[in-house]
Amino acid sequence: MKEISENIDYIAVEAKYASSKRRADVLVSGQDICAFEIKSDQDSLKRIHDQIEDYKKTFDKFFIVTTPKHLRKIKKILGKKTGLMLFENGEIRVVKEAISGSAQTKNNLVAICSRSTLENYVEGARKYKNVDQMREFAKRNLSREELKRLAHDELSDRFKYRYEIFIMEACIPLRETDLKALQHGRCISL
Repeated sequence: MKEISENIDYIAVEAKYASSKRRADVLVSGQDICAFEIKSDQDSLKRIHDQIEDYKKTFDKFFIVTTPKHLRKIKKILGKKTGLMLFENGEIRVVKEAISGSAQTKNNLVAICSRSTLENYVEGARKYKNVDQMREFAKRNLSREELKRLAHDELSDRFKYRYEIFIMEACIPLRETDLKALQHGRCISL
């Protein structure tokens, strides 16, 4: 597993974001944070437009992973930067590569940050009692790039330890119980 982990800071499964309204099926962090939304044959595409918008506003890169059943519909709604992967016959292949974009919004980035992160890293945030006021203060006083770095650090703090345990204990080939070790019950945004 060590060779898999060399360029990855962490992997998280079922990670909540966007003030807990959304859940990324998988997050992979290296230099960028890449999110994956999985649409199986049993999934509906009713919310896909809103999901795509939230992913683009929150993460560096974004892929939809789907099956042949949804492929045609998803291809029609993909943006220029959204990637697409196809799961077919037990294999995953890249249909369209994701492109890093700058659509991330200050609003979505600061929503990832917890109260303690804001108190510890945003000078002047401690004067506010409520986390929403702290986030508004951070949005006004930090650049998008500064908020992006803060959000990346927050996610790393939340998920890296669990990922390191996963790397030490997982078996090859991976078992379902190995992947469950990556699930995180806590929300990205507090």
